[in-house]
Amino acid sequence: RIDILYQDRNQHWNIVDFKTGSTPNQLNESSSQYQQLSIYALALFELFKPIQQLNAHLYFTKNGAVYTFKFNRSQTDISKTLINKYIQSTMSDD
Repeated sequence: RIDILYQDRNQHWNIVDFKTGSTPNQLNESSSQYQQLSIYALALFELFKPIQQLNAHLYFTKNGAVYTFKFNRSQTDISKTLINKYIQSTMSDD
């Protein structure tokens, strides 16, 4: 679930996801936090067709660290692939 979704004064859409755990040593495209934000971005791109790009922020409440990622429509193709693979693996487990 997206914690906060807002449009800033420059009309850019922003997702904020609060994390209560420790800040990970590394955040990159293979991290679960990044993949979660990517799925959120995909959902917004699908729901709101005019959106072409957005910012996604991870806010770690323990130490106040904030990590910002930019997403555009073409990047979410990776999310679609991950979701489809997950669905296929779940269906084949039956």
